[in-house]
Amino acid sequence: MRKYEVERSQAGFTMLEILVSIVILAIGLLGIAGMQLNNLRYSSLSASRAQASLLAEQMAERIRSNPGVDYSQVSSGTATNCYTASCTQTQRRDFDITEMSQIASDSVRGGLASGTLTVTAASGGYTVLIGWNERAGFNGGAASQAAQFQYFVRPN
Repeated sequence: MRKYEVERSQAGFTMLEILVSIVILAIGLLGIAGMQLNNLRYSSLSASRAQASLLAEQMAERIRSNPGVDYSQVSSGTATNCYTASCTQTQRRDFDITEMSQIASDSVRGGLASGTLTVTAASGGYTVLIGWNERAGFNGGAASQAAQFQYFVRPN
């Protein structure tokens, strides 16, 4: 049996190769971890925008189902619960805006963090504006930033 002898100048070279490969692997894993964090952030932002879109569409359907009333005007006072009582068109409008504003700000009921709902008159219809606070970037900026979703509605 022959024994292979390693020259003195190459002794420990394998250890150096292993250390270099570990450093390269560590850099690659850090890059993957960074991409994963960005993925989590952007999926959260996407979910908030999708939820805002659903809220705006729900308000639009309420406006379309009650076309005889100006939804940009809201009466002051307590809105009548139109689920349990018979309501006029104006009471229905006040109930719709009150209920949707409550839903928009209640994350348990499908709303958003600090969610707001605003309906304004626009040429030939209404603009439904959903606003909320979303988590800001990881660059040391503000803890949250304001975001908005606008939806134009033409009543029937």
